[in-house]
Amino acid sequence: IKSGGSVVTWGGGRGGDSSSVSGSLKSGVVSITPGNHGFTALKSDGSIVAWPNMAGSSASGIVSIYVTGNYYAGLNSNGAVVTWPGKQPNSASLTSGVTSIATSRKGGEGAFAALKTDGSVLTWVGGKSDVKLLVSKDAIDVQASNCAIAVLLKGGKIKTDGDASCGGDSSKPTSALSDIVVLVPMRTGFAGIKSDGSVVTWGKTVSAFNSVSSSLSGGVVA
Repeated sequence: IKSGGSVVTWGGGRGGDSSSVSGSLKSGVVSITPGNHGFTALKSDGSIVAWPNMAGSSASGIVSIYVTGNYYAGLNSNGAVVTWPGKQPNSASLTSGVTSIATSRKGGEGAFAALKTDGSVLTWVGGKSDVKLLVSKDAIDVQASNCAIAVLLKGGKIKTDGDASCGGDSSKPTSALSDIVVLVPMRTGFAGIKSDGSVVTWGKTVSAFNSVSSSLSGGVVA
């Protein structure tokens, strides 16, 4: 992205050639989001430009873009979600009130999790219409590892979904996953900073954490 908001691309396939949309990339671009097979540019007027696959280019009013694999989700200023390519999520709950989206490869597919102002969290798989209610209330943050999603609830408890190897199983130890104030995603798991300054981890990150656990028993703030 150049200073005037124009875009220059180079390379071979998967987005190196943007000649098909060059007219839309001459000005106003504020960010570019890469996917597996191309790019999507967000412009200052809330429109998007995608190449080489132009699916989703009719979306408007977008303020942020999220991607997992080949699938994208755009968040509008009013909290509505727009997805491309493929089917739109079939839920009226995603037409307003969404504040943030986390992305994962849960179950080997591109998955999204949306946090709403009412404290609920909804999940769906990219390109598909089915929407799952993961948390109905009290959610304050949602994060994702490579293949799992974790939700921080009021009171410091955790709700997870996805592959256990990536932190999708938070059932053990349940006593440790309480009083968490900060939820931190990692590639194969999660870490939680507790109100007493100690750190707890789950997923494959546990083995690496064990080597420094004595240093993280208190006083951690970030």
